[in-house]
Amino acid sequence: MRFHIPLPKYDTENVAYGYWDGAFTEEQLVNTQKYCSKLKLEDAEVGGQEANQDGSKRNNKIAWLEYNDDTAELYQIFCDVASRINNQLFNFDLTGMHEQIQYSEYNIGEHYGALHQDCGMRNHTYDMPRKLTLTMQLSRPEDYEGGDLKVRIGENYETFDKKFGKIFIFPSYTLHKVTPVTKGIRKSLVSWIGGPKFK
Repeated sequence: MRFHIPLPKYDTENVAYGYWDGAFTEEQLVNTQKYCSKLKLEDAEVGGQEANQDGSKRNNKIAWLEYNDDTAELYQIFCDVASRINNQLFNFDLTGMHEQIQYSEYNIGEHYGALHQDCGMRNHTYDMPRKLTLTMQLSRPEDYEGGDLKVRIGENYETFDKKFGKIFIFPSYTLHKVTPVTKGIRKSLVSWIGGPKFK
């Protein structure tokens, strides 16, 4: 497995994100694709459907992966990746994954255009708030165009690449968005690792 820790992007105290390339084999990724293709998709929400009725903030489809015999290995690898990168980069006080992994699809014209954090709104109902966000590409780069995952770092945006199976991890308070897909379908998995509230 290839593990990368980038240099700080905007100061010498904070590292913006890390990534892990090669956590899954090609076979594991293909099997995960097949599993997710059978899930029942629903409209994604932003802090409750009332806050996004016109789809101006977000208009893609999602499903949730229950923890079971088929997904246990996926959950374990995500947790391992989060733990190792956290130990090297962030040193957050974490207690584990308190939510199901989210499968997300973006078809042509769909987006999550609203610049947002993952640690607010719905997350306030959890005793262990989200601290780290992991997102993994489940489409191949040639499968779609547009649909760029952009994170705000200081005054600039970093665009994550689209390599199949690559996992990016960043603090859940990081502002980010997904631009509209212009061709094909963007597929991804997102999970969150929680812990005691920041002090």
